[in-house]
Amino acid sequence: MKTVRQFFLAAKAIPSIPLYFILRQNTSITVALAAALGYAACYLFIAQRAREDSAIDWAFASFWAISLLTNLAAPGLARVVLNQYFTTGLYLCLLAAAILPPLLGREPFTAVFAKRKTNPVLWQSRQFKRINELMSLGWAAIFLICLLLSLLPDPKSRAALPILFVMFAGIPFTKKFPDWYLARAEREEREKKEAAPAPLVGPETTGRPQRDAMEKRKMAAALGPIKKALVIFGSPRGAKGHTHTLLERFLQGLRDNGVETETVLLIEKTIRPCSGCFSCWTKTPGVCIHKDDMAELLERERQADLVVFAQPLYVFSVPGITKNYLDRRLPMLMPHLVENTNGITRHPRRWPRPEPTRLLVFSVCGFPEKEHFAGLVTTFRQLAETAESPIVGEILRPASESFRFRNKLGGDCKAVFDALYQAGREVAAKGYVEPATEEAISRPLIPDHRAFHRVANTFWDAWIAYEEAKRRGETALFLDEALQENAGLFFAGMASRFNQQAGGGFTGAIQFHLTGAKPEDHFLAIDEGGCVARTGTAVAQDLTIHADWRLWLEIADGKVSGQEALLDGRYRIEGDIDLLQRMRRMFS
Repeated sequence: MKTVRQFFLAAKAIPSIPLYFILRQNTSITVALAAALGYAACYLFIAQRAREDSAIDWAFASFWAISLLTNLAAPGLARVVLNQYFTTGLYLCLLAAAILPPLLGREPFTAVFAKRKTNPVLWQSRQFKRINELMSLGWAAIFLICLLLSLLPDPKSRAALPILFVMFAGIPFTKKFPDWYLARAEREEREKKEAAPAPLVGPETTGRPQRDAMEKRKMAAALGPIKKALVIFGSPRGAKGHTHTLLERFLQGLRDNGVETETVLLIEKTIRPCSGCFSCWTKTPGVCIHKDDMAELLERERQADLVVFAQPLYVFSVPGITKNYLDRRLPMLMPHLVENTNGITRHPRRWPRPEPTRLLVFSVCGFPEKEHFAGLVTTFRQLAETAESPIVGEILRPASESFRFRNKLGGDCKAVFDALYQAGREVAAKGYVEPATEEAISRPLIPDHRAFHRVANTFWDAWIAYEEAKRRGETALFLDEALQENAGLFFAGMASRFNQQAGGGFTGAIQFHLTGAKPEDHFLAIDEGGCVARTGTAVAQDLTIHADWRLWLEIADGKVSGQEALLDGRYRIEGDIDLLQRMRRMFS
Protein backbone atom coordinates (compact mmCIF):
# COMPACT_ATOMS: atom_id res chain seq x y z
CA MET A 1 0.00 0.00 0.00
CA LYS A 2 2.86 2.34 0.87
CA THR A 3 4.49 1.68 -2.51
CA VAL A 4 1.23 2.50 -4.34
CA ARG A 5 0.91 5.72 -2.37
CA GLN A 6 4.49 6.74 -3.17
CA PHE A 7 3.90 6.01 -6.88
CA PHE A 8 0.78 8.17 -6.97
CA LEU A 9 2.47 11.08 -5.22
CA ALA A 10 5.51 10.91 -7.49
CA ALA A 11 3.64 10.52 -10.78
CA LYS A 12 0.81 12.92 -9.84
CA ALA A 13 -2.24 12.93 -12.17
CA ILE A 14 -0.14 12.94 -15.37
CA PRO A 15 -0.43 9.16 -16.09
CA SER A 16 -4.15 9.70 -16.64
CA ILE A 17 -3.29 11.13 -20.10
CA PRO A 18 -1.48 8.06 -21.56
CA LEU A 19 -4.05 5.87 -19.80
CA TYR A 20 -6.82 7.67 -21.71
CA PHE A 21 -5.15 7.27 -25.11
CA ILE A 22 -4.29 3.58 -24.56
CA LEU A 23 -7.82 2.69 -23.51
CA ARG A 24 -9.38 4.80 -26.24
CA GLN A 25 -7.60 2.73 -28.91
CA ASN A 26 -8.74 -0.55 -27.37
CA THR A 27 -12.12 0.32 -25.85
CA SER A 28 -14.72 3.05 -26.08
CA ILE A 29 -14.16 6.74 -25.44
CA THR A 30 -16.52 6.54 -22.46
CA VAL A 31 -14.46 3.81 -20.80
CA ALA A 32 -11.23 5.72 -21.50
CA LEU A 33 -12.59 8.94 -19.97
CA ALA A 34 -14.01 7.11 -16.95
CA ALA A 35 -10.69 5.35 -16.33
CA ALA A 36 -8.73 8.61 -16.65
CA LEU A 37 -11.13 10.33 -14.25
CA GLY A 38 -10.89 7.41 -11.85
CA TYR A 39 -7.10 7.59 -11.86
CA ALA A 40 -7.14 11.36 -11.26
CA ALA A 41 -9.69 10.95 -8.46
CA CYS A 42 -7.59 8.24 -6.78
CA TYR A 43 -4.55 10.48 -6.95
CA LEU A 44 -6.51 13.39 -5.46
CA PHE A 45 -7.71 11.19 -2.58
CA ILE A 46 -4.17 10.09 -1.73
CA ALA A 47 -2.67 13.54 -2.28
CA GLN A 48 -5.29 15.21 -0.08
CA ARG A 49 -4.57 12.85 2.78
CA ALA A 50 -0.87 13.66 2.38
CA ARG A 51 -1.74 17.38 2.02
CA GLU A 52 0.06 17.49 -1.32
CA ASP A 53 -2.84 18.17 -3.67
CA SER A 54 -2.64 21.30 -5.82
CA ALA A 55 -4.87 23.27 -8.16
CA ILE A 56 -3.15 21.53 -11.10
CA ASP A 57 -4.34 18.15 -9.83
CA TRP A 58 -7.87 19.49 -9.55
CA ALA A 59 -7.52 20.86 -13.09
CA PHE A 60 -6.76 17.37 -14.42
CA ALA A 61 -9.70 15.87 -12.55
CA SER A 62 -11.99 18.69 -13.73
CA PHE A 63 -10.89 18.18 -17.34
CA TRP A 64 -11.71 14.48 -17.24
CA ALA A 65 -15.00 15.06 -15.42
CA ILE A 66 -16.15 17.74 -17.89
CA SER A 67 -15.10 15.57 -20.83
CA LEU A 68 -16.95 12.52 -19.46
CA LEU A 69 -20.13 14.49 -18.77
CA THR A 70 -20.00 16.07 -22.23
CA ASN A 71 -19.53 12.64 -23.79
CA LEU A 72 -22.53 11.26 -21.93
CA ALA A 73 -24.72 14.25 -22.82
CA ALA A 74 -23.56 14.83 -26.40
CA PRO A 75 -21.34 11.99 -27.70
CA GLY A 76 -20.92 13.49 -31.17
CA LEU A 77 -19.79 16.86 -29.87
CA ALA A 78 -17.44 15.25 -27.34
CA ARG A 79 -15.81 13.12 -30.04
CA VAL A 80 -15.15 16.16 -32.25
CA VAL A 81 -13.80 18.27 -29.37
CA LEU A 82 -11.57 15.53 -27.99
CA ASN A 83 -10.23 14.67 -31.44
CA GLN A 84 -9.44 18.24 -32.50
CA TYR A 85 -9.15 20.24 -29.26
CA PHE A 86 -8.00 17.76 -26.60
CA THR A 87 -4.78 19.69 -25.92
CA THR A 88 -6.62 23.03 -26.00
CA GLY A 89 -9.14 21.88 -23.40
CA LEU A 90 -6.42 20.52 -21.15
CA TYR A 91 -4.40 23.76 -21.22
CA LEU A 92 -7.57 25.76 -20.64
CA CYS A 93 -8.10 23.88 -17.37
CA LEU A 94 -4.44 24.36 -16.42
CA LEU A 95 -4.74 28.09 -17.17
CA ALA A 96 -7.73 28.28 -14.84
CA ALA A 97 -5.73 26.45 -12.15
CA ALA A 98 -2.99 29.08 -12.38
CA ILE A 99 -5.29 32.12 -12.40
CA LEU A 100 -8.23 31.29 -10.13
CA PRO A 101 -6.64 30.41 -6.73
CA PRO A 102 -5.03 33.86 -6.15
CA LEU A 103 -8.22 35.57 -7.33
CA LEU A 104 -10.22 33.53 -4.80
CA GLY A 105 -7.83 34.29 -1.96
CA ARG A 106 -6.19 30.83 -2.01
CA GLU A 107 -2.48 30.17 -2.20
CA PRO A 108 -0.98 29.86 -5.72
CA PHE A 109 -0.71 26.35 -7.13
CA THR A 110 3.09 26.61 -7.16
CA ALA A 111 3.17 26.90 -3.34
CA VAL A 112 2.41 23.18 -2.92
CA PHE A 113 5.49 22.25 -4.93
CA ALA A 114 7.65 24.95 -3.32
CA LYS A 115 6.80 23.70 0.19
CA ARG A 116 8.26 20.28 -0.64
CA LYS A 117 11.71 21.85 -0.98
CA THR A 118 11.40 24.74 1.48
CA ASN A 119 11.67 24.87 5.25
CA PRO A 120 8.24 25.29 6.92
CA VAL A 121 9.56 28.36 8.74
CA LEU A 122 9.66 30.20 5.41
CA TRP A 123 6.11 29.38 4.28
CA GLN A 124 4.58 32.47 5.91
CA SER A 125 7.35 34.85 4.84
CA ARG A 126 6.53 37.72 2.52
CA GLN A 127 9.16 36.64 -0.02
CA PHE A 128 7.86 33.05 -0.21
CA LYS A 129 4.32 34.28 -0.88
CA ARG A 130 5.41 36.90 -3.41
CA ILE A 131 7.63 34.49 -5.36
CA ASN A 132 4.78 32.00 -5.67
CA GLU A 133 2.31 34.69 -6.71
CA LEU A 134 4.63 35.78 -9.52
CA MET A 135 5.45 32.20 -10.53
CA SER A 136 1.74 31.44 -10.74
CA LEU A 137 1.30 34.41 -13.09
CA GLY A 138 4.30 33.23 -15.10
CA TRP A 139 2.82 29.76 -15.48
CA ALA A 140 -0.52 31.31 -16.43
CA ALA A 141 1.27 33.02 -19.32
CA ILE A 142 2.99 29.74 -20.25
CA PHE A 143 -0.31 27.83 -20.24
CA LEU A 144 -1.93 30.59 -22.32
CA ILE A 145 0.82 30.35 -24.95
CA CYS A 146 0.48 26.56 -24.95
CA LEU A 147 -3.27 26.96 -25.43
CA LEU A 148 -2.69 29.19 -28.45
CA LEU A 149 -0.12 26.77 -29.88
CA SER A 150 -2.65 23.96 -29.54
CA LEU A 151 -4.89 25.78 -32.03
CA LEU A 152 -2.38 25.40 -34.88
CA PRO A 153 -3.81 23.57 -37.93
CA ASP A 154 -1.10 20.90 -38.09
CA PRO A 155 -1.98 18.05 -35.63
CA LYS A 156 1.67 17.20 -34.90
CA SER A 157 2.58 20.84 -34.23
CA ARG A 158 -0.31 21.46 -31.87
CA ALA A 159 0.59 18.34 -29.90
CA ALA A 160 4.38 18.76 -29.80
CA LEU A 161 4.95 22.53 -29.59
CA PRO A 162 3.16 23.08 -26.24
CA ILE A 163 5.18 20.26 -24.66
CA LEU A 164 8.43 21.66 -26.06
CA PHE A 165 7.51 25.14 -24.81
CA VAL A 166 6.92 23.80 -21.29
CA MET A 167 10.24 21.92 -21.39
CA PHE A 168 12.39 24.77 -22.71
CA ALA A 169 10.58 27.74 -21.15
CA GLY A 170 8.49 26.54 -18.21
CA ILE A 171 11.00 24.26 -16.49
CA PRO A 172 13.95 26.75 -16.72
CA PHE A 173 11.60 29.48 -15.44
CA THR A 174 10.69 27.35 -12.42
CA LYS A 175 14.33 26.61 -11.59
CA LYS A 176 15.81 30.08 -12.11
CA PHE A 177 13.09 32.57 -11.17
CA PRO A 178 13.24 32.19 -7.33
CA ASP A 179 17.03 32.74 -7.25
CA TRP A 180 16.72 35.68 -9.65
CA TYR A 181 13.96 37.26 -7.57
CA LEU A 182 15.86 36.87 -4.28
CA ALA A 183 19.04 38.27 -5.81
CA ARG A 184 17.13 41.25 -7.19
CA ALA A 185 15.42 41.85 -3.84
CA GLU A 186 18.75 41.79 -2.02
CA ARG A 187 20.28 44.14 -4.59
CA GLU A 188 17.38 46.59 -4.30
CA GLU A 189 17.56 46.50 -0.52
CA ARG A 190 21.30 47.13 -0.66
CA GLU A 191 20.85 50.03 -3.08
CA LYS A 192 18.10 51.43 -0.89
CA LYS A 193 20.36 51.37 2.15
CA GLU A 194 23.25 52.91 0.22
CA ALA A 195 20.99 55.72 -1.02
CA ALA A 196 19.67 56.47 2.47
CA PRO A 197 21.39 59.13 4.63
CA ALA A 198 24.13 57.65 6.79
CA PRO A 199 23.26 57.25 10.48
CA LEU A 200 25.15 59.19 13.13
CA VAL A 201 26.51 55.99 14.65
CA GLY A 202 27.84 52.91 12.94
CA PRO A 203 30.29 51.75 10.30
CA GLU A 204 28.50 53.71 7.55
CA THR A 205 29.75 57.03 8.96
CA THR A 206 33.24 56.20 7.72
CA GLY A 207 32.08 56.52 4.12
CA ARG A 208 33.79 53.24 3.26
CA PRO A 209 31.74 50.52 1.55
CA GLN A 210 30.43 47.68 3.69
CA ARG A 211 30.21 44.12 2.52
CA ASP A 212 26.71 42.77 2.33
CA ALA A 213 25.63 41.25 5.65
CA MET A 214 24.36 38.05 4.06
CA GLU A 215 27.58 37.63 2.13
CA LYS A 216 29.49 37.91 5.40
CA ARG A 217 27.33 35.24 6.99
CA LYS A 218 28.01 32.84 4.14
CA MET A 219 31.72 33.62 4.38
CA ALA A 220 31.53 32.85 8.12
CA ALA A 221 30.12 29.42 7.27
CA ALA A 222 33.41 28.64 5.55
CA LEU A 223 35.22 28.98 8.90
CA GLY A 224 34.20 25.46 9.78
CA PRO A 225 31.62 23.82 12.05
CA ILE A 226 30.54 25.44 15.30
CA LYS A 227 31.31 23.04 18.12
CA LYS A 228 30.97 25.24 21.19
CA ALA A 229 28.71 28.23 21.83
CA LEU A 230 29.04 30.54 24.81
CA VAL A 231 26.00 32.62 25.78
CA ILE A 232 26.68 35.90 27.56
CA PHE A 233 23.27 36.41 29.13
CA GLY A 234 22.70 40.00 30.21
CA SER A 235 19.18 40.04 31.63
CA PRO A 236 18.98 41.42 35.18
CA ARG A 237 16.05 39.03 35.71
CA GLY A 238 18.30 36.05 35.13
CA ALA A 239 16.50 32.89 34.05
CA LYS A 240 13.06 34.24 35.06
CA GLY A 241 12.34 36.51 32.10
CA HIS A 242 11.03 36.15 28.56
CA THR A 243 14.53 36.53 27.11
CA HIS A 244 15.63 33.29 28.75
CA THR A 245 12.44 31.43 27.77
CA LEU A 246 12.84 32.32 24.10
CA LEU A 247 16.62 31.85 24.13
CA GLU A 248 16.29 28.31 25.46
CA ARG A 249 14.31 27.26 22.39
CA PHE A 250 17.09 28.58 20.13
CA LEU A 251 19.75 26.82 22.21
CA GLN A 252 17.77 23.57 22.04
CA GLY A 253 18.06 23.77 18.25
CA LEU A 254 21.84 24.11 18.65
CA ARG A 255 22.17 21.28 21.17
CA ASP A 256 19.99 18.86 19.21
CA ASN A 257 22.32 19.33 16.26
CA GLY A 258 25.60 18.69 18.01
CA VAL A 259 26.66 22.09 19.38
CA GLU A 260 27.80 22.27 23.00
CA THR A 261 26.30 25.30 24.75
CA GLU A 262 27.19 27.13 27.95
CA THR A 263 25.17 30.02 29.39
CA VAL A 264 26.70 32.62 31.69
CA LEU A 265 24.15 34.60 33.71
CA LEU A 266 25.90 37.93 34.20
CA ILE A 267 23.55 38.85 37.06
CA GLU A 268 25.14 36.02 39.07
CA LYS A 269 28.69 37.24 38.39
CA THR A 270 30.75 39.98 39.98
CA ILE A 271 31.84 42.36 37.22
CA ARG A 272 32.95 45.80 38.29
CA PRO A 273 32.75 48.72 35.84
CA CYS A 274 35.84 49.56 33.79
CA SER A 275 37.75 52.40 35.48
CA GLY A 276 39.42 53.55 32.25
CA CYS A 277 42.91 53.43 33.77
CA PHE A 278 44.46 51.51 30.82
CA SER A 279 46.52 49.35 33.20
CA CYS A 280 45.50 46.33 31.12
CA TRP A 281 47.31 47.98 28.19
CA THR A 282 50.36 49.42 29.93
CA LYS A 283 51.14 48.45 33.51
CA THR A 284 49.91 44.83 33.42
CA PRO A 285 49.25 44.00 29.71
CA GLY A 286 46.25 41.75 29.34
CA VAL A 287 45.41 41.81 33.05
CA CYS A 288 42.73 44.06 34.59
CA ILE A 289 43.18 45.75 37.97
CA HIS A 290 39.80 44.40 39.15
CA LYS A 291 39.98 40.95 40.70
CA ASP A 292 36.53 39.60 39.95
CA ASP A 293 34.86 37.05 37.64
CA MET A 294 35.77 38.79 34.39
CA ALA A 295 39.15 37.15 33.80
CA GLU A 296 37.57 33.68 33.86
CA LEU A 297 34.77 34.79 31.52
CA LEU A 298 37.23 36.21 28.99
CA GLU A 299 39.06 32.88 28.95
CA ARG A 300 35.77 31.06 28.25
CA GLU A 301 35.01 33.50 25.43
CA ARG A 302 38.41 32.82 23.88
CA GLN A 303 37.63 29.08 23.75
CA ALA A 304 34.22 29.43 22.07
CA ASP A 305 33.53 29.17 18.33
CA LEU A 306 30.36 31.23 18.73
CA VAL A 307 29.52 33.91 21.29
CA VAL A 308 25.82 34.68 21.72
CA PHE A 309 25.09 38.06 23.29
CA ALA A 310 21.58 37.67 24.68
CA GLN A 311 19.77 40.41 26.58
CA PRO A 312 16.52 42.37 26.71
CA LEU A 313 16.39 45.87 25.29
CA TYR A 314 16.98 48.54 27.95
CA VAL A 315 16.47 52.18 26.86
CA PHE A 316 17.24 51.32 23.20
CA SER A 317 20.51 49.58 24.10
CA VAL A 318 21.92 46.82 26.31
CA PRO A 319 21.34 46.51 30.08
CA GLY A 320 24.02 47.89 32.38
CA ILE A 321 25.47 44.47 33.25
CA THR A 322 26.01 43.71 29.55
CA LYS A 323 27.62 47.11 29.00
CA ASN A 324 29.99 46.43 31.91
CA TYR A 325 30.93 43.12 30.31
CA LEU A 326 31.58 44.73 26.91
CA ASP A 327 33.70 47.47 28.51
CA ARG A 328 35.72 44.94 30.49
CA ARG A 329 36.70 43.06 27.30
CA LEU A 330 39.43 45.67 26.81
CA PRO A 331 42.28 43.37 28.01
CA MET A 332 41.62 41.21 24.93
CA LEU A 333 42.88 44.06 22.74
CA MET A 334 46.23 45.75 22.18
CA PRO A 335 46.51 49.56 22.45
CA HIS A 336 47.99 50.06 18.98
CA LEU A 337 45.93 51.30 16.03
CA VAL A 338 45.62 49.32 12.79
CA GLU A 339 43.23 49.20 9.85
CA ASN A 340 40.98 46.24 9.22
CA THR A 341 40.14 44.97 5.73
CA ASN A 342 37.43 47.63 5.38
CA GLY A 343 39.87 50.41 6.16
CA ILE A 344 38.36 51.05 9.61
CA THR A 345 40.70 51.83 12.49
CA ARG A 346 40.68 49.25 15.25
CA HIS A 347 42.77 47.70 18.02
CA PRO A 348 44.38 44.33 17.19
CA ARG A 349 43.52 41.28 19.28
CA ARG A 350 45.99 40.41 22.02
CA TRP A 351 45.47 36.68 21.58
CA PRO A 352 44.85 36.01 17.86
CA ARG A 353 42.81 32.96 16.82
CA PRO A 354 43.23 30.87 13.66
CA GLU A 355 39.69 31.97 12.78
CA PRO A 356 37.70 34.88 14.20
CA THR A 357 35.06 34.23 16.84
CA ARG A 358 31.57 34.34 15.36
CA LEU A 359 28.93 36.46 17.09
CA LEU A 360 25.16 36.22 17.33
CA VAL A 361 22.87 38.92 18.72
CA PHE A 362 19.73 37.85 20.60
CA SER A 363 17.35 40.39 22.11
CA VAL A 364 13.71 40.97 23.02
CA CYS A 365 11.72 44.10 23.78
CA GLY A 366 8.22 45.10 24.81
CA PHE A 367 7.59 47.47 21.91
CA PRO A 368 5.80 45.98 18.88
CA GLU A 369 8.25 47.32 16.24
CA LYS A 370 11.72 46.03 15.39
CA GLU A 371 12.98 49.57 14.81
CA HIS A 372 13.57 49.99 18.55
CA PHE A 373 16.50 47.55 18.36
CA ALA A 374 18.50 49.89 16.07
CA GLY A 375 20.81 51.21 18.80
CA LEU A 376 21.52 47.78 20.27
CA VAL A 377 22.14 46.20 16.87
CA THR A 378 24.43 49.05 15.83
CA THR A 379 26.53 48.50 18.98
CA PHE A 380 27.18 44.86 18.13
CA ARG A 381 27.65 45.52 14.42
CA GLN A 382 30.31 48.09 15.26
CA LEU A 383 31.96 45.68 17.68
CA ALA A 384 31.95 42.94 15.04
CA GLU A 385 33.18 45.24 12.27
CA THR A 386 36.18 46.54 14.18
CA ALA A 387 37.12 43.08 15.51
CA GLU A 388 36.45 41.42 12.12
CA SER A 389 34.22 38.92 13.91
CA PRO A 390 31.26 38.08 11.67
CA ILE A 391 27.72 38.32 13.01
CA VAL A 392 25.95 35.11 11.96
CA GLY A 393 22.50 36.07 13.18
CA GLU A 394 20.41 38.89 14.62
CA ILE A 395 17.48 37.32 16.44
CA LEU A 396 15.15 40.10 17.55
CA ARG A 397 11.74 39.48 19.12
CA PRO A 398 9.46 42.50 19.64
CA ALA A 399 6.34 42.41 21.86
CA SER A 400 7.96 39.82 24.12
CA GLU A 401 5.54 40.47 26.98
CA SER A 402 2.89 38.81 24.80
CA PHE A 403 4.53 35.45 25.53
CA ARG A 404 3.22 35.70 29.08
CA PHE A 405 -0.10 34.73 27.43
CA ARG A 406 1.24 32.19 24.94
CA ASN A 407 -1.42 29.67 26.01
CA LYS A 408 -4.02 32.16 24.70
CA LEU A 409 -2.16 33.03 21.50
CA GLY A 410 -1.71 29.37 20.58
CA GLY A 411 -0.40 28.69 17.09
CA ASP A 412 1.13 32.13 16.58
CA CYS A 413 3.44 31.70 19.57
CA LYS A 414 4.21 28.13 18.55
CA ALA A 415 5.30 29.39 15.12
CA VAL A 416 7.78 31.74 16.81
CA PHE A 417 9.15 28.95 19.02
CA ASP A 418 9.46 26.69 15.97
CA ALA A 419 11.36 29.42 14.13
CA LEU A 420 13.70 29.88 17.12
CA TYR A 421 14.45 26.17 17.08
CA GLN A 422 14.99 26.34 13.33
CA ALA A 423 17.44 29.21 13.83
CA GLY A 424 19.48 26.99 16.15
CA ARG A 425 19.44 24.19 13.59
CA GLU A 426 20.60 26.56 10.85
CA VAL A 427 23.51 27.89 12.92
CA ALA A 428 24.59 24.32 13.66
CA ALA A 429 24.20 23.13 10.04
CA LYS A 430 25.02 26.21 7.95
CA GLY A 431 26.91 28.44 10.36
CA TYR A 432 24.38 31.28 10.13
CA VAL A 433 20.68 32.14 10.46
CA GLU A 434 18.67 32.62 7.28
CA PRO A 435 17.05 36.09 7.01
CA ALA A 436 13.65 34.48 6.42
CA THR A 437 13.97 32.64 9.74
CA GLU A 438 14.81 35.90 11.50
CA GLU A 439 11.73 37.44 9.88
CA ALA A 440 9.56 34.56 11.11
CA ILE A 441 10.86 35.06 14.66
CA SER A 442 10.10 38.79 14.56
CA ARG A 443 6.69 38.70 12.89
CA PRO A 444 3.90 40.50 14.80
CA LEU A 445 1.55 38.45 16.95
CA ILE A 446 -0.96 41.30 16.76
CA PRO A 447 -0.46 42.97 13.34
CA ASP A 448 -2.62 46.01 14.16
CA HIS A 449 -0.40 48.24 16.32
CA ARG A 450 -3.38 50.19 17.64
CA ALA A 451 -4.94 46.96 18.87
CA PHE A 452 -1.60 46.03 20.42
CA HIS A 453 -1.47 49.39 22.22
CA ARG A 454 -4.93 48.80 23.68
CA VAL A 455 -3.97 45.35 24.95
CA ALA A 456 -0.68 46.63 26.39
CA ASN A 457 -2.32 49.57 28.14
CA THR A 458 -5.00 47.30 29.61
CA PHE A 459 -2.22 44.93 30.75
CA TRP A 460 -0.42 47.69 32.66
CA ASP A 461 -3.67 48.93 34.19
CA ALA A 462 -4.43 45.38 35.32
CA TRP A 463 -0.97 44.99 36.85
CA ILE A 464 -1.26 48.31 38.71
CA ALA A 465 -4.72 47.33 39.98
CA TYR A 466 -3.31 43.97 41.13
CA GLU A 467 -0.55 45.64 43.13
CA GLU A 468 -3.07 47.99 44.75
CA ALA A 469 -5.35 45.06 45.64
CA LYS A 470 -2.36 43.19 47.03
CA ARG A 471 -1.43 46.11 49.27
CA ARG A 472 -4.99 46.21 50.59
CA GLY A 473 -4.91 42.47 51.25
CA GLU A 474 -7.73 41.80 48.76
CA THR A 475 -5.95 39.11 46.72
CA ALA A 476 -3.69 36.16 47.43
CA LEU A 477 -3.11 35.32 43.77
CA PHE A 478 0.26 35.45 42.05
CA LEU A 479 0.62 38.10 39.34
CA ASP A 480 0.26 35.75 36.36
CA GLU A 481 -2.82 34.14 37.92
CA ALA A 482 -4.40 37.54 38.48
CA LEU A 483 -3.66 38.64 34.92
CA GLN A 484 -5.10 35.43 33.48
CA GLU A 485 -8.34 36.07 35.40
CA ASN A 486 -8.62 39.76 34.55
CA ALA A 487 -11.72 40.12 32.38
CA GLY A 488 -10.75 43.51 30.94
CA LEU A 489 -7.42 42.15 29.75
CA PHE A 490 -9.11 39.02 28.38
CA PHE A 491 -11.55 40.99 26.24
CA ALA A 492 -8.85 43.43 25.08
CA GLY A 493 -6.86 40.43 23.85
CA MET A 494 -9.97 38.96 22.27
CA ALA A 495 -10.63 42.22 20.41
CA SER A 496 -7.05 42.27 19.12
CA ARG A 497 -7.64 38.87 17.47
CA PHE A 498 -10.69 40.07 15.55
CA ASN A 499 -10.75 38.75 11.98
CA GLN A 500 -12.38 41.44 9.83
CA GLN A 501 -12.87 39.06 6.90
CA ALA A 502 -14.56 36.39 9.02
CA GLY A 503 -16.79 39.12 10.42
CA GLY A 504 -18.45 39.38 7.01
CA GLY A 505 -19.05 43.12 7.32
CA PHE A 506 -20.78 42.85 10.70
CA THR A 507 -21.01 46.05 12.75
CA GLY A 508 -22.54 46.22 16.20
CA ALA A 509 -21.89 45.10 19.76
CA ILE A 510 -21.48 41.80 21.59
CA GLN A 511 -22.34 42.23 25.27
CA PHE A 512 -21.03 40.05 28.12
CA HIS A 513 -22.80 40.03 31.50
CA LEU A 514 -20.35 38.11 33.68
CA THR A 515 -21.44 36.55 36.95
CA GLY A 516 -19.45 34.94 39.72
CA ALA A 517 -17.35 36.27 42.59
CA LYS A 518 -16.97 39.66 40.89
CA PRO A 519 -19.82 40.47 38.44
CA GLU A 520 -18.68 42.62 35.51
CA ASP A 521 -20.06 43.98 32.24
CA HIS A 522 -17.93 44.17 29.09
CA PHE A 523 -18.75 44.51 25.41
CA LEU A 524 -16.97 44.27 22.06
CA ALA A 525 -17.75 47.20 19.75
CA ILE A 526 -17.24 46.23 16.10
CA ASP A 527 -17.26 48.58 13.11
CA GLU A 528 -15.44 49.03 9.79
CA GLY A 529 -12.29 50.08 11.66
CA GLY A 530 -12.07 46.86 13.68
CA CYS A 531 -12.97 45.76 17.19
CA VAL A 532 -12.52 47.53 20.53
CA ALA A 533 -13.19 46.08 24.00
CA ARG A 534 -15.01 48.36 26.43
CA THR A 535 -16.20 48.12 30.03
CA GLY A 536 -19.87 48.63 30.79
CA THR A 537 -23.07 48.13 28.82
CA ALA A 538 -23.51 48.87 25.11
CA VAL A 539 -26.46 51.05 24.10
CA ALA A 540 -27.49 48.59 21.36
CA GLN A 541 -26.66 44.90 21.77
CA ASP A 542 -26.75 42.49 18.82
CA LEU A 543 -25.82 39.56 21.04
CA THR A 544 -25.87 39.37 24.84
CA ILE A 545 -24.14 36.55 26.70
CA HIS A 546 -24.95 35.84 30.37
CA ALA A 547 -22.24 33.56 31.74
CA ASP A 548 -20.18 32.76 34.80
CA TRP A 549 -16.73 34.27 34.24
CA ARG A 550 -14.80 31.09 35.02
CA LEU A 551 -17.08 29.08 32.71
CA TRP A 552 -16.46 31.53 29.87
CA LEU A 553 -12.70 31.27 30.44
CA GLU A 554 -12.94 27.49 30.12
CA ILE A 555 -14.98 27.83 26.91
CA ALA A 556 -12.43 30.28 25.48
CA ASP A 557 -9.57 27.90 26.35
CA GLY A 558 -11.37 25.00 24.66
CA LYS A 559 -11.75 23.07 27.93
CA VAL A 560 -15.55 23.21 27.71
CA SER A 561 -17.70 23.02 24.58
CA GLY A 562 -19.59 26.29 24.21
CA GLN A 563 -22.40 24.57 22.31
CA GLU A 564 -22.85 21.84 24.92
CA ALA A 565 -22.71 24.35 27.78
CA LEU A 566 -25.43 26.40 26.07
CA LEU A 567 -27.65 23.34 25.52
CA ASP A 568 -27.12 22.30 29.15
CA GLY A 569 -28.24 25.74 30.32
CA ARG A 570 -24.91 26.63 31.93
CA TYR A 571 -25.09 30.04 30.24
CA ARG A 572 -27.73 31.82 28.21
CA ILE A 573 -27.87 34.28 25.33
CA GLU A 574 -30.16 36.91 23.91
CA GLY A 575 -30.11 38.09 20.32
CA ASP A 576 -28.41 36.78 17.17
CA ILE A 577 -27.52 33.09 17.69
CA ASP A 578 -25.85 32.99 14.26
CA LEU A 579 -23.43 35.60 15.55
CA LEU A 580 -22.60 33.34 18.50
CA GLN A 581 -21.81 30.48 16.13
CA ARG A 582 -19.50 32.74 14.08
CA MET A 583 -17.56 34.05 17.08
CA ARG A 584 -14.94 31.29 17.04
CA ARG A 585 -13.98 32.25 13.47
CA MET A 586 -14.30 35.98 14.08
CA PHE A 587 -11.86 35.93 17.00
CA SER A 588 -9.48 33.15 15.94
